Amino acid sequence: MEDNSKIRVMVIDEQPFFRAGVAQALSDNNFEILPTDTHRDPMEQIESSLPDVVLLGSDLVAYSGLDLGRRIVRTFPNTKVIILSPNPNDTELFECIRTAAVACLKKSSTADELIETIRRANRGEYPINESLMTSPNLAKQVLAQFQDVSLLGKDASNFVTPLTNRKKQILTLIANGNTNKQIANNLEISEQTIKNHVSAILRKLNANDRAHAVVVAIRCGLINI
Repeated sequence: MEDNSKIRVMVIDEQPFFRAGVAQALSDNNFEILPTDTHRDPMEQIESSLPDVVLLGSDLVAYSGLDLGRRIVRTFPNTKVIILSPNPNDTELFECIRTAAVACLKKSSTADELIETIRRANRGEYPINESLMTSPNLAKQVLAQFQDVSLLGKDASNFVTPLTNRKKQILTLIANGNTNKQIANNLEISEQTIKNHVSAILRKLNANDRAHAVVVAIRCGLINI
């Protein structure tokens, strides 16, 4: 049965016109916009409302947006955080990945982009991981940061299922930006076999998509790129 419940969204940003614009953009799209008070501790407001998704301005003055995002993720694991930035670059995207935010959008993004990202986040997807596939420099930063498995906060053996050498090889090729067809040609096996391997990799790493699998593997030290 289809779930018709509304996605509960809280917008934490100090610009009232921006908050109003977001609320207008999300109106009539099966979202419930939760009230916020810029004079109250945002953590207290989240605790009292328990939103599904928090839209968090990275340029907060009273709080560090990224630090606040990290606190939200750690304290309320069922609440997804989407960072909204005036102009995110690789450095800020890297910091967003470190906070475990599920996405980082420009504040100038269209209403359709915002709506789609919120829906994907609510489904448990991590759109932010797609940035790794388009920015080799960002991928290298993530690799350098997460080589130490302890940064996961738990033993990797409790988080993922071990991969065979073949699956590690395929995942490394994915991390380097290769398509399934390119990987099949490189390894001289069928593209369908690659698809089967990729599906198995996603299951073993509890990953939502190829990019998410790369991030998990990097964090666990399973592959090098």
